[in-house]
Amino acid sequence: MPKKQTLIIYPKLKDCNGDLYKQWYVEYTYTMPGEEKPRRERIYKGLSVGTKEDRKKVANKIIKEVSIS
Repeated sequence: MPKKQTLIIYPKLKDCNGDLYKQWYVEYTYTMPGEEKPRRERIYKGLSVGTKEDRKKVANKIIKEVSIS
C-alpha cells in the first residue's frame, strides 16, 4: 500500500529552544501537484533581532500571512 502524501504542513516557528544567539525561522512544507518530493520553505526575515516576545510577534504575523495565502 503506498504511503499517503501530505499536501501541506502548516507553518511553525522554530525558535531553537528560545536561544537568542541562534537563527530563528518559520518553516512550512508543501507538495506541488505532479511532483514527488515536497518543498520546504523557511522564512528568516525579521526573526534575527529583538527579545523573545518581539520575535514571537513577528513570527505570528508571518504564520498568519502564510496560512491565508
